[in-house]
Amino acid sequence: MQQHYKTRQRELILSFLREHAECCFSAKEIRAGLKDGGIDLGEATVYRTLTLLVSTGSLSRYEGAKGSGATYQYATENPACEHHLHLKCRTCGTFFHLECSHFKNLWDHMAEEHGFDISRADTVLYGTCESCREAKV
Repeated sequence: MQQHYKTRQRELILSFLREHAECCFSAKEIRAGLKDGGIDLGEATVYRTLTLLVSTGSLSRYEGAKGSGATYQYATENPACEHHLHLKCRTCGTFFHLECSHFKNLWDHMAEEHGFDISRADTVLYGTCESCREAKV
């Protein structure tokens, strides 16, 4: 097992994502958020660090819709993502964990009737959250 030493860059990125644990961010958004706080990290450093943090289990990586790139989220101490669905607001970026028994029926149906097992930990539905919808009114 390879030893990974703590670096300032790694701690800064982890700290930023920990402070916004309910949200997912692209690498570009993470870099911009850090820059807004007076921290300017190189693009390659951010991507390299994110890859490492995903490999160590510190972050979760979600593939975006075709061509939209991946987003990253701080991995909480309770990594039970396989038991619920993920929702992401396209307006504010908030990332929700949704536990709803209706989706269990969908997963069971897909497996039994179509022979397809949905990866719950990797599934993200995109839309607009209630707060952003109300703000538009």
